[in-house]
Order: sequence, then C-alpha cells, then structure tokens
Amino acid sequence: MGAVLAPRVAISSLRARLARATLPIIALGAVGVIFGSAAGATIVGDWAMNEVAGSTQMVDAAAPFHHSDPFVGVALNGSKYTFPGWTSNVDAAGALTGALANPAWGEIRITDPTDELMPGSGSFSIRLRLKPTLVAGALPQPGTGANSSPSYNILQRGRSNDVGGFYKLELIGSGSKLGKVVCTMRAPGYSSLTAASASVIDGKSHRVECILDRVAKELRVVTDGVVTGVKSFSTYGAIEPRDVYGHYLTIGKKPGSLTPADAFAGQIDYVLISN
Repeated sequence: MGAVLAPRVAISSLRARLARATLPIIALGAVGVIFGSAAGATIVGDWAMNEVAGSTQMVDAAAPFHHSDPFVGVALNGSKYTFPGWTSNVDAAGALTGALANPAWGEIRITDPTDELMPGSGSFSIRLRLKPTLVAGALPQPGTGANSSPSYNILQRGRSNDVGGFYKLELIGSGSKLGKVVCTMRAPGYSSLTAASASVIDGKSHRVECILDRVAKELRVVTDGVVTGVKSFSTYGAIEPRDVYGHYLTIGKKPGSLTPADAFAGQIDYVLISN
C-alpha cells in the first residue's frame, strides 16, 4: 500500500458536511423527505473526492481515516472522479461486449481492518453523488452471456456468496429498474433487502442515499431528497462480510470481476458512510 496522505478537506467544508450528514428527517408527506437521516448518525467514512489531478489515493476526512489503496484508471477532474467502467466494451451496435482488460482498472479499494465500514447489527447509511456516463443519451444495450443483465456496481462490500452477508449500490442497465440505483443488503440466513432510486440517467448529477434504519425497520433509498424506495422488515440479522472480498470496500466496480456489466462508468464526487 502506498504512503498515507494527509486529509486535504478544508475545516469549513468538513463542518458543513458534518452538519448536512446529521440532519433529521423532515416529512414532506407520504412519499418524500428532506435529504438527510437520523439513522446511522456517526460518520465513519467521508471522502470528498477533491484530490488534485494525478493523485492515486482517495483521502478520508473521518477518523480513523480509511484512505484508499493506490488506484489506476480513474481520472480526476476538478472535484469529480471519473470511472471508466464499461466505456471500452461497447460494440458498433451500442451493446456491451467482451471483458475488461484488468480487474483492478477503474476500481478503488478501501481496506477496513477495524470494521467501521461494516453495518453489523446497527443502522447504517451510504450517500453519494453521481452522474452516469451515457451513450447517445442512454446506457449501453445489454450484450450476451455475462453482459446480458447489466447491473453496474457503484459501491460494494463483499459479494453475494459471502458467508457474512454483503451490501452494494448498483446502477441497473436493463429491465423494469433501468436507470435506477438499487441498494441491496443481505444478512446470512435472511432474504436480501432491496430498494431503488428514481431514474438517474438524464445526464445530470444526482444525490442517492441508502439507509438501513433498524429503529424504523426499513431499508430506504432517497433520491435528491425524496424517498423513492422502501423495504420493510420485522427482524434482520447482522451484516458482516468476511470472505476474500469482504475485508474491503470497492468503489467503481464489482470486486474481482472482469465483466463490463459489473463496472460503473461515470462521475462520483463524494461518498459518505455513517453507522
């Protein structure tokens, strides 16, 4: 792992982000809330993603500072990270094809030796802002084989077969949830919880938050300040990924995958995790 960089987030900016992160929910009626949640109120990961061009490490502003491992293939442009994802794997007809050249290209890995970035048995929330890359105003057409059902992984801890469970946010590339960000969380012995955003493939940036609220017993997705998906539960077990892909968080693609349909293409300009 490369040398750890000192956080470069301005104090005034950090204070503003901390205040924004702990805003209480304010109802707008049956379907909407102001962006912000009391569930998962302690910030454990705060990546402003405002490093200068040429940087190869994403810096965390929240102690104990989960700075990323050195990464390759992600471009920094101002305060935005651009992930290449599937962009080199689209054929002349606009469909996904082939395989990624390198499983590490376009993937940012964040190790978590003391498990702050793990939901466990408590409440947990992930928020980020993203702008997906489009081709002629749309996502690529599904391809064949492993590329036939695109679900472009944005952020993930563990994989679906991890004995301790997993969580992920992914942009769906086909079917009834086309263009929506789906949040999935699974605890061993329980069915997966899933909830979806509104469509985010309009060429604009969107704020998306995934909230596992164990007090309200809900998994919620908030899109640009409005609740767009809710999955209720009565009881739910601890989410503690432990397998080979469960010891770190990945941003930009499914860990270990060479499938373009598992790789997010577009911009992300902050990630905030609370528990």
